[in-house]
Amino acid sequence: MDLRDIELQTELGSLIGRLAMPASGPAFALTVSRFHKVAAQDRASRRGIRRLIKPANAGIIVPHLPLVAGERTHCALRGDFVLCDIIPAIIQARGRCPDLLIATLGLSTANAEVLGSLRSRDLVGKLTIVCSHYFAQVDKATTYREVKTRLQGLATIITTRCHAKVICLPTASGDHFVLEGSSNLRSSDNTEQLVIFNDAELDAFHRGWLTSLPSHD
Repeated sequence: MDLRDIELQTELGSLIGRLAMPASGPAFALTVSRFHKVAAQDRASRRGIRRLIKPANAGIIVPHLPLVAGERTHCALRGDFVLCDIIPAIIQARGRCPDLLIATLGLSTANAEVLGSLRSRDLVGKLTIVCSHYFAQVDKATTYREVKTRLQGLATIITTRCHAKVICLPTASGDHFVLEGSSNLRSSDNTEQLVIFNDAELDAFHRGWLTSLPSHD
C-alpha cells in the first residue's frame, strides 16, 4: 500500500471524529476584561478649569459681530464662558434690547440672575424664555423652581418639548442679531459652535414659531 494513502486516511479519520463531537459554545469577544480607572487628582484638574470660565471672556465675540444687515459670523468657541454671558456683552456694545427671546434646553440660577438684572435695569424691555419640558421635569424641585422664582414678573417662560438653541437679540443700534448654536444657555467647558446673524427676517421667523409652541408647565 502506498504510504500516501495511509496518511490521507488518517487525516480523514481525524476530521470525521471532529464532526462527531458536540458543537462548542459561543466564544467571548475579549480574552480578558479591561478597565480604565482615572485617578482622583484628574477630577481636581477639571475643577481647576472652572476657574478659567469667566463672563468677561464673552467679550471676545464683540469685535466679530456682524454689523451689516445680511452678514453672519461663524464661531468655534472653546468654552471659557457660558452662552448667557454673550447677552450682556452684546447689549453693552450695541445698546438696549427691546425684546429678548431665548430658546434653550435649560438654564441655571446664575443665568436667571443675569437675565433678571438686565430686565430690572431696563437693559432688556421684554424677556421670553423657551425651555425644555425635560429640564422642568428633571430639575422641578431645584433649579427649575429657583429660576421661575427669580424671574417671576420679569419673564414669560414657555416650558415645552423643544431642544432648540436660539437667541433673538435686537438692539438699539438697529441690529437684529440671531444666535444659533450647539450650547445651552448655561453651557461651558466644551467646544461649541455658534452662528451669529444680523437678519430681521430670520429674527421674525424664529419668533413666529417659538412663541407659538404650547406651554406644558
